[in-house]
Amino acid sequence: TESYLATLGGAKRALSTSIAYAATREQFNMPIAKFGAIRHKLAEMAIRIFAAESVLYRTSQMIDDKEHALRAEGKPEAETLLGAAEEYAIECAMLKVIGSEALDYVVDEGVQIHGGNGFSDEYNISRSYRDSRINRIFEGTNEINRLLILDAYLKRAMKGRINLMGPAMAIQKELLSIPEMGDNDGPFAAEQKVIAKIKKGHLAVIDFEGKLNGTVLPDASAKNFFLEVGTNNSLEEFQNGLEGMKAGDQKMIEVKYPEDYKNLEVAGKAIQYDVTVHEVKQKNYPELTDELAKEFQADNATDLKARIRKSLEEELAVEQKQQVQEEVLLAFLESNPCEVPPSLVSRQLQHILGEVAQLLKRQRFSESVMQEYFGKHIKDFNARAEREVKLALLLPKVIEEAKITAEEGDFKAQFEEISKSSGQDIAAIEKFYSENKARRDEVGKEIERRKALQLMVDNAKVK
Repeated sequence: TESYLATLGGAKRALSTSIAYAATREQFNMPIAKFGAIRHKLAEMAIRIFAAESVLYRTSQMIDDKEHALRAEGKPEAETLLGAAEEYAIECAMLKVIGSEALDYVVDEGVQIHGGNGFSDEYNISRSYRDSRINRIFEGTNEINRLLILDAYLKRAMKGRINLMGPAMAIQKELLSIPEMGDNDGPFAAEQKVIAKIKKGHLAVIDFEGKLNGTVLPDASAKNFFLEVGTNNSLEEFQNGLEGMKAGDQKMIEVKYPEDYKNLEVAGKAIQYDVTVHEVKQKNYPELTDELAKEFQADNATDLKARIRKSLEEELAVEQKQQVQEEVLLAFLESNPCEVPPSLVSRQLQHILGEVAQLLKRQRFSESVMQEYFGKHIKDFNARAEREVKLALLLPKVIEEAKITAEEGDFKAQFEEISKSSGQDIAAIEKFYSENKARRDEVGKEIERRKALQLMVDNAKVK
C-alpha cells in the first residue's frame, strides 16, 4: 500500500508539473495548454490518476469492512488483520500493477509535453521519468503479480469461493443475442433508429469495400463503419451516393479522387465502393431547459447560453489576435532578411515533423500515408522551420533594442492566468516558480517575447 501511495503521489506531482509547464510554454504565440493534443494528454493523465485513486479508496474500504466483520465475530486482532489481508490479496496485487503503470503513463506523457526539456535535469519531470521505472520491479514485478492474480482467482473458483462460470455464461449469452433497439428516453435522446432513406444529417452504419480495377484496397474498406452523412470528414461524392439508401440496401458507388489527394495510391483515380447499409439513425436534440443546463454546471438555460457565447467570443478574439500577429511577423521577416545556419533549420524541421507525425498517428493514419504526406508538403514544412528559426534569432534583438523586461506585475498576471486555466491555487503556483529558477526564467523569456510581439503589432502600419 505504501508503494501504491507513492506512485499515486508521484503521478499527481507529475501532472501538476506538466500543467504548469503547458500553461507557460508557448508555440505559435499561445500557450501549448490551449492545443487540443496537449489538453488530451493532460486529460488522459488526470483520468488515469482518478481511476488509480478510486480503486485505492474502494479496496481500502473493503479491507476495513472485512476487519470490522471479523472483529464482530470475536476473532483475535492478529487473525483479523491477516484474514482481511488474505481476503483482498488479489486486489492488492492489482493495485501494485495499476499504480506503477499509471505512474509510468503519466510521467511518460509529462516528458512528451515538456519536449526536449523533459530530458534536462533542470526540469523535475526528467527525475520523475527516471525514478518511476523501479516501481514496476520491486515488491514483485508486474509480470509476477499478473500471474499471481490469475492463479489466485482460479484457485478460489475451484474452491467455490468465486463464481466465474455463471457470469462468463451470461456474458456469452448477451454477446450472442441480438440487441433490441428500443426508444431512448434519456436526457439527450442523441440517436434514434429510423426506417427512412438516408439524407444529410442522418447517421449510417455501413460496410464498404473499395476496389481499383477489380482489386480490393484494404485501406479503403471497413465493416460496421459509423458515418454522419453531410459532414466534411468524408468524400462528398461518396456521401452523395449514400443518399436515398435505407437499411438493407446494397449499392456500388464510384468515387473519382482529386489529383492532389493525400493518398497517392488513389489520387486521380476512380474507386468503386460496394456499400451495404445496416442501420440508419437520426439525431434528436433535447430542448434546452434549466434542468439540462445544470448538468453542465450552469445555473439555468440563460446562464449556459451566456457562458457558451462568452467562450466563443474569447476563442474568436484569440484567433483574430493570432492572425494579426502572424501577418505582422511575416512582414517583419520580409523587411529583415537574414541568413540562418542550415543546421538550426534542420533541427527545427525535425521537431515540426515529429509533432505532425504524432498528430497523424492519433488520427489513425498509416505509416505509408504519412510518408506520402510529408513528401508532398516537405517544402512547406521547411519554409515554416526557416521562418521560426529566423524569428527566434531576430526577436531577441527587438527585445534588447526596445529594452523590454519582464516586470513583477507581468509575472503576477501570468501566474493568475495559469491559476485560472489549471484550477490550481495561485499561492502554490508562485511558490513553485520561486523554488524553480530555471522555470521562472523561462516564463520571463515568454513574457518578454509576448511583449515584443505586442509592441510590433502596435507599431505596425496598415497599408
